Amino acid sequence: MAHTRDCGARPFDHELHVIPRATARLHDHDVPELFKLRFPAHWAATPRKSRLATAWERDTLQWLRSFGMGATSKEADRLRKFVCGDYGGCSFPLANYERGLLVTQYISLWLFWDDLQVESELAWDVSEFVAALEGRHALAGASRYVLAWADLGVRLRRSQSEEWLAQLCSTMRQWLDNAKHETAIAQAWARGLAAPSYAEALACRNVSIGMYPTFLLDEFAGGFELSASTRAHPSLQALRHTAAGLVGFGNDLGGIAKDLKSGWLNLVSILAAEDDERLDDAFARVVAQHNADVLTFDRQAAELPSFGEEQDLSLRAWLDAVRHNVFGFTSWESTAQRYQEHVALVGSIPLLAPVTLSSEYPSRARSRP
Repeated sequence: MAHTRDCGARPFDHELHVIPRATARLHDHDVPELFKLRFPAHWAATPRKSRLATAWERDTLQWLRSFGMGATSKEADRLRKFVCGDYGGCSFPLANYERGLLVTQYISLWLFWDDLQVESELAWDVSEFVAALEGRHALAGASRYVLAWADLGVRLRRSQSEEWLAQLCSTMRQWLDNAKHETAIAQAWARGLAAPSYAEALACRNVSIGMYPTFLLDEFAGGFELSASTRAHPSLQALRHTAAGLVGFGNDLGGIAKDLKSGWLNLVSILAAEDDERLDDAFARVVAQHNADVLTFDRQAAELPSFGEEQDLSLRAWLDAVRHNVFGFTSWESTAQRYQEHVALVGSIPLLAPVTLSSEYPSRARSRP
C-alpha cells in the first residue's frame, strides 16, 4: 500500500492509505456503525430508481455524443463511470420519460463539464453559459458545452415560465461564480497555501454542490412550478440550505478517497486538519452531522406555513422530490465507480459511508460546536 499525503493528511497520519477498491477485500462488518448515513423510509421513493433509468442512460449518452462529448475512449470511460442512468434514475425516480430524460441530460452534462473545464480552468466566461441557457448566445463557433446548454435551454423554454427560467439562470450564475472561487481555493492549496477553514469550505460546498438549480429541476420534473413568493419565503430558504448541505456531506463522504487521491479539497480532510484529529474521527463527525440534518429537514418541513391549497399541493410534491434527490444523489455517490474506484483506509478502518433506511440515528460521535 502506498502512503498518501493529500489535503488534511497530517504528517503523523502514517496509517492513511488510498488503494484500488478491488484490492481492498472489504466486508460489511468492516464499516463502523457510526459511518452509516441514515434516512427514514419516507425519503426513498417506490421504486427507489426509475424503471426508465436504462433508457435515460442510453439516450443521454447519445445526446452527449451528438455534441462531441464521449467521443474519445478517455471521455467515454469517464461517462461510463458516471452511470448516468442511476444518476438521474435514483435522483428523479418518479419523473416521466421526457422530463426525466431532460434532467438526466442536464445533470450529466453539468457533471462532465464541471470535471473537464470548471474544476481545472479559471478563464472560462460565466456569462456565456447563462446566455446559452437563456437563448441569447451566438452559436456559430461556440464550444460543445455552450451548444449543449443552448439545446437544453430551448427545450426548457417550451414548458417553463419566464420567471422559472430566470430563477434557474440566477442559481446557475451563483453556482458558476462559486465554482470559480472554489477552483481558485483548490489551486492555491495545491501550490502550498493554506486550506480554507471548515466553516468557509462548508459555505462554499453548500453552493458548489449544485442543489439550488436542482431544486428548480425538481419542479420541472414534477410538472409544476412553485410561485416566486413561496420560493422566497424564509422557511423555504432554510429548507433548501439544509438539503444542499446534506448532498454536500454525502458528496464529500462518498468521494473522500477520490479527493485524497487527486488532491482536491474535502470537508472531512479539512475538518481533520483544522481540529488536529484522525481522519476517521472527522469522518464520523461529518456522518453524525448529516444524520442530524436529515431530522432537521423533516422538522423544518413539518413547521412550514400554508401557502394556499394549490401551492400546498405543489409544495408537498416538491418536498418529496427533494427528499428523493438527497437520498438518490447520496446513494449514487456511495456506489458509482466515479467515487468508489478507490477506498481510503485509516489502518484497517475503511472510510465508507453506506446509505441505510432507518429510524435510528447514532449520537455518540462528537458534534461540532
